[in-house]
Formats: sequence, structure tokens, C-alpha cells
Amino acid sequence: MENNLSLGAAWMNGKVLPIAQATIPVNDWGLVHSDITYDVVPVIDGAFLDLMNTWLVFILLWKISISTLE
Repeated sequence: MENNLSLGAAWMNGKVLPIAQATIPVNDWGLVHSDITYDVVPVIDGAFLDLMNTWLVFILLWKISISTLE
């Protein structure tokens, strides 16, 4: 197999390999325990949830409710 890195490369065991030669052992911690990084975008009623605005509204409502107790 030739060392063609134009299709991608992987760093494994201190060497750069063609992506086709990269492997993950079946007992790899990240594979077995799903210890990976990924992004999840919440969708409600077919629209993306804007967490920043949702959080700001929550804080605003919380402050209003606290101020009515004083």
C-alpha cells in the first residue's frame, strides 16, 4: 500500500499514516464508553432552539419573581 496522504492522514503510534491504514482497537476506552465529543442542536417544533435567548428570558423572569418577593 502506498503512502498517499492526499485522502487524509492520521497520527498513530508516533507516525503519520494514510487514513485508510488508521485503526481503532475494539477495546478502546473512547469507543467502548462513547467518550467522544459531539455537538447536539436542540430543535423544538421544527426550529432550532436559541439557548442564549432562552437562558436570558429565564434569568429575567427569575429576577422579576425574586423582586416580587421583596
